[in-house]
Amino acid sequence: MKREDFLLVLASSVEGITWGADTVIMALYLKSLGLNPLTIGAILGSDIIVNTLLSLLWSVLGDAYGRKKFVYISRGIGGLSW
Repeated sequence: MKREDFLLVLASSVEGITWGADTVIMALYLKSLGLNPLTIGAILGSDIIVNTLLSLLWSVLGDAYGRKKFVYISRGIGGLSW
């Protein structure tokens, strides 16, 4: 495996682990605020929907303008938003 491929897999793995941990922490936090399970599910579910739609958008833009550029952009935005 090339170094760049390894780094991409590593970054994606770290992101997945932190996303999963963040989801658990966020659910517990929202519960501590007194939200009901349906509202918590809607909030956390909307995150999945938005991520799916953005992934589709990034893949189309990546195909049009270069994937490497959009991998860096999406990682940068993800890092800033976290």
